[in-house]
Amino acid sequence: MKKKSIKQWSTLWFTVILLLALAVSAGWNYYWTERSAIEQADQHAETCGETISQMLDEWNLDELSQSNKTKLYQKARETLRRICQRYHHDYLYVFTIDPRTNARHYILCVADDDESDQIVLDERNLGSISDEPLDRCELAIMAGASTIQKEIMSSRYGHEVTWLLPYLNDDGSLRAIIGLDYSVQMQRRKVLYDFLLGIVPVVLALGLGFVIQLILLQKRITNPIHAISDSMHRFSQNSSVKPAPLGINTQDEIGEIASSYEKMTEEISTYIGNIEALTRERVETNIQLDIARRIQNGFVPEKTNLCGNGFSCSALTRPARAVGGDFYDCFKRDEKTACIVMGDVSGKGLTAAIFMTVVKTMIREKLRACLGPAQALNEVNDELCSQNPVNLFATVFAGTLDLVSGRFCYANAGHTHPVILGAVPSYLVPDNGIALGLFEDAGLKDSELVLKPGEGILLYTDGITEAVNPEKQFFGEKRLLCVLSGKEEKKPDRGSEGVAAVSGPGSLVSEAKRMANAAGDEENASVVTANAVEGTENAAEAVVNRVRDAVETFCEGYEPFDDAAVLVLLRNNSRQGFLSLPVALSSFEEVRRAVFDLAGDTHEARQFLLACDEALANIVSYSDAESLEFTCTREGGHLVIIFSDDGIPFDPTAEKPKEKDFDLLDSGGMGLSLIRQNVSSLSYERKNGRNELTMRFDL
Repeated sequence: MKKKSIKQWSTLWFTVILLLALAVSAGWNYYWTERSAIEQADQHAETCGETISQMLDEWNLDELSQSNKTKLYQKARETLRRICQRYHHDYLYVFTIDPRTNARHYILCVADDDESDQIVLDERNLGSISDEPLDRCELAIMAGASTIQKEIMSSRYGHEVTWLLPYLNDDGSLRAIIGLDYSVQMQRRKVLYDFLLGIVPVVLALGLGFVIQLILLQKRITNPIHAISDSMHRFSQNSSVKPAPLGINTQDEIGEIASSYEKMTEEISTYIGNIEALTRERVETNIQLDIARRIQNGFVPEKTNLCGNGFSCSALTRPARAVGGDFYDCFKRDEKTACIVMGDVSGKGLTAAIFMTVVKTMIREKLRACLGPAQALNEVNDELCSQNPVNLFATVFAGTLDLVSGRFCYANAGHTHPVILGAVPSYLVPDNGIALGLFEDAGLKDSELVLKPGEGILLYTDGITEAVNPEKQFFGEKRLLCVLSGKEEKKPDRGSEGVAAVSGPGSLVSEAKRMANAAGDEENASVVTANAVEGTENAAEAVVNRVRDAVETFCEGYEPFDDAAVLVLLRNNSRQGFLSLPVALSSFEEVRRAVFDLAGDTHEARQFLLACDEALANIVSYSDAESLEFTCTREGGHLVIIFSDDGIPFDPTAEKPKEKDFDLLDSGGMGLSLIRQNVSSLSYERKNGRNELTMRFDL
């Protein structure tokens, strides 16, 4: 496999981020620069126009219009040129429009530069007339507009922005028009200049920051990681030699890793040295116990979370000593079966841990061989009885869950009664049977129940219910039910053996109902455990944590005298990609909403819904289904709708439509014909114990 460098990876992503930042910054900066330049030009034009209006009031427009040879006229031109140059306009001019001929009569016209000013002095001097058609702004002013008008136009003088301001008499009538021209090319150059002036420092700053970041990355992360990796490689070659100090003293995550690594290697080296040097029996026993604890954790981890399509499972164990005899197991035997085991071995310590490992391994092998729970436990019992020199025994509860149908098959070999997690948690009281390893021919038998979506089962050892608090009181089975029901317990008085409970705001029941009702699923509103924690990675984990916290709070730090374990298996509500619906005609609203979301509220979408309505009505009325799932997707030019139910097998595609007389049309049987008339293709499949009807519609 090709080696990937952190430096290369980070450099690539830093470069991408830098370019994106520059692009966004440049676009935003250019937009605001251009907008600011346009606003500034508009403000300058308005200010300049008002200034010229005030000057025309002082100069007397009638006197200016008499002759271009007077000192007043020359003074007016010089003043206008200074204004033109100050505000960077190309041209400033004053003219009147003859309302009869729409001809322009120029009074004053100046340009920014000398060459252009000489041209307009010849072409637009006092008395010059232009009969070109009036533009939009001039027509607006002639129509009575009293505010400044703006237009971008092309003329023989270039591509320019023109502002026209009416110069009015005291009575509001139009006396003259003040014009200001601004080169668009000049404006764009100014925008580009301002843009570069604003973006270049940003580019330089980001580039400098990028280089500094790469240098810091090399110094603070890449080089230390290489040093740690090289030291690990050398230590793996010879673990008896303590590695030399890395010299990484930074106060960050890399420093913490280096410190932890040095501490780990030091502990490993010391531990290996102790194993080689210590010979006394006590030290050897401690070493054996430590090894046994690690081995046990390998077989029975302190905590396990397992999720799959159709179920979630979580379990934890707490040995009273370094190793214990309580054990659990949870695994998927195949795609449609999940297995759970909970057991408690008599005795404690290393002997019980070894016996537990043997029992757990044997049960797992039997269940993986597709034996039923009772048969697996019976065979394990026979093998234990034939080779059990220390006369240990184990109570065990084993079960298998069919992830499609929810059928839960179980057998109990003298273990504590499990709890069914439903609307109201309750104890399951099966035939206890006898513990494994006591007598041959245990005669255990399988029992069954069906877990609906959202329901589950909780297994535990007596270390849970027999946990003791400082007042020497047991946690008890009643208190366990209170915890699972979400009831907050009042701390009992000293000497009292009763349990007082009141409903608390953290109730799993109330939370489940709230979430189910919020989703519009009234039928599942009473299902407790799965809905109460739905949306988490493992729904069962929340229940396990709730029991653990309740026991720890009850014990108040009191040292446990017995091992404890708890396991929760929950059946999930629906498959991925499918929406779980009530088996009721009211579910049609959810179907309608999904179809309209993808196909729109159109005539053809309503035709699709006729077929969907008939399919749903058939499922509700005739299938005896308890579970209904639905999905609606768009694939190219097709709308694909799938109904999945666990009802009676029925293939509508195999049914041939029967022609009926008009008098018999209301006697039923028209639904399949209506479906076939509206779909482009119709297919059926019996899959994992469910009917799946797939309808495709042309969009």
